[in-house]
Amino acid sequence: MTVRKTDGGGQRAAGRLATMGIAVTPYEPADETALDAAYRVVCAALTTDLPDLPVGDRAEFGLDAAHPPYGSVVYRALARRDGVPAGHLRMRLPQLENTGNATVELMVDPAHRRQGVGRALLAYARRVAAEHGRARLIGETAGALPGEPARRCPARPSRRRSGRRPRWPRSGAGWTSAGSTTRL
Repeated sequence: MTVRKTDGGGQRAAGRLATMGIAVTPYEPADETALDAAYRVVCAALTTDLPDLPVGDRAEFGLDAAHPPYGSVVYRALARRDGVPAGHLRMRLPQLENTGNATVELMVDPAHRRQGVGRALLAYARRVAAEHGRARLIGETAGALPGEPARRCPARPSRRRSGRRPRWPRSGAGWTSAGSTTRL
């Protein structure tokens, strides 16, 4: 799947590279080159988004890929922007229960954010979910970290553009995120 940046009306977006290509390709757990590239993307994203949490090692990442959770099928894809690994998608489709759901872990290398990589991975995830009869994509986003300003929920702009009403509660200051509504 190749995506080109447009302004939403089919015209190439002004001030952006019109030839910028984003290719999203699935990969198998046995593909060590793809696993290495995916691990680098995930490490860069987690180090930026959650700097106080440790990132697992490469061996753990490979074992997770080789041994999916029981009762689930896992799809993985790597997004390349102009040939450079820029994003990673891990999509889990439960086979025993909650068969209308698909859990999505989407990460974009900080050096490639705001350039369409996440949007291309999300479009790929939607297509795979639809092919498997899934009605819902479930994902997480980091909330505000201690001592940092609140983060905007990334789903808000897409909901506004789509014209659909959101199905989650609003807080007084804006949209609530999973981090601010979950209390254990």
